[in-house]
Amino acid sequence: MTILVTKRWLAWRYGFDNGVFQHSMNMLARGDLAGIRNGGHWSPVLLLLVPPFRLWPSGLTLQLAQVALLGAAVVPAYALARRYLARGAGGFAALLLFYPPVLAYAYNDMHEAAFFPVLVWSTLWALDRERYALFALFGFAAANVREDASFGVAIFGFALGFIALRARTGTAKESGILYGCFRRPRAVALGGFVLGSASFLIAAAYLTLYDPYRAGGTHLGGIYTYPFSNAGPFALLHALAADPRRIAAVFSLEKALYVPKLLLPLAALPLVSPWSLLALPQLAIVLLSSNRDVWTPELQYVALSSPWLQLGVLDALRRFAARAPNVARNWQRAAIACTVLVLLLANPMHIGRYQKPAYAREDAARAVALVPVSDSVALPIPWYAALAAARLNSVPYFCDDVPWAVYADDDPEPLVRSVVARLEREIASGVTTRAARFGHVSVFRRSSRPKDARCTAEF
Repeated sequence: MTILVTKRWLAWRYGFDNGVFQHSMNMLARGDLAGIRNGGHWSPVLLLLVPPFRLWPSGLTLQLAQVALLGAAVVPAYALARRYLARGAGGFAALLLFYPPVLAYAYNDMHEAAFFPVLVWSTLWALDRERYALFALFGFAAANVREDASFGVAIFGFALGFIALRARTGTAKESGILYGCFRRPRAVALGGFVLGSASFLIAAAYLTLYDPYRAGGTHLGGIYTYPFSNAGPFALLHALAADPRRIAAVFSLEKALYVPKLLLPLAALPLVSPWSLLALPQLAIVLLSSNRDVWTPELQYVALSSPWLQLGVLDALRRFAARAPNVARNWQRAAIACTVLVLLLANPMHIGRYQKPAYAREDAARAVALVPVSDSVALPIPWYAALAAARLNSVPYFCDDVPWAVYADDDPEPLVRSVVARLEREIASGVTTRAARFGHVSVFRRSSRPKDARCTAEF
């Protein structure tokens, strides 16, 4: 995966989100904590990436960190699985490591969601080993991955609290989260309720004080947009409660396939365990969205639900093994077979597509080098992502107040061609000049514009 990610980076084939995270990390590396509020999300966990980013300020640093984080989740998951599966812990770890949706996400643009699986599994491992300080540390960190992850952690904390209140006291050998038995059930219940309350307050405070879903506030304001509601997920829920018939406008066949795509590589094992219900809040957040990217299984949102579904797999295999070890082994083999088939027949990584070099990248690099580093410059998304760490004022959209623009007049992207057409009209009217040209790539120098000018095209 590291090789594939590096080759994709060198081909300039990462996108908008990678560039946005580079800008956020640059802000945090300079001590500007506004970078925590990345793209409208609340993501204090990004502070953990500041040291490596300072050493190597590049989008590739972030992509490799994402691969490492998602891969690292296998370590605490395997340690936990050894407690419950006598001989199947290695197979369970393989299911996690090669789970197609998460594997595809590792190959795609960097997001803070990459922290979530390893923190969830570390929280579960610490709880099972009665390392309560580590349980609190990992759980609190998971709640600070982003605000929607906080709700998932909150529900887990409250569920754990109620389970522990009803759990019996057992020996060290008998105790464990999947056994519903603890040596110190009152301490576990208290820890669960504290974690749940803290996680809920983190999300509630951020959504109340900042309200990233308000119209025009961030890109999040546009991912829950329907004819009858456009003010975020809570307004959408209110609109659906007021008229349940509107649900037909929210769901589609493609959305209906989202959950089966997550379950198929796991041989539907999550359906056996009630622990999989912890994934429901994140699945609801995804399926209520009007933005197709949100309910595309290979993107970052899957990292916020997959740990809970995989915990359901572990619990299902434990249940089967307790009754008949052969049944557990057969189900595990079936899940591994399903994973292999998905990777062979419907690989969501789309490796071939993203290994092809971005259009005119050599000419683009020469063109952008002519623009003063301190000036703002509008670029197509692949170029923006490749250069964002070095070009702190680059933008992936075209606005009136951007003094420089670098585009190719024969770019295959229709939106880029529409921007070039506008720039050509500006040249004809005398408000823009062509400062240089390299092949089909032009450097456009534009006259000063008002600071509050609106963007005329975004992609």
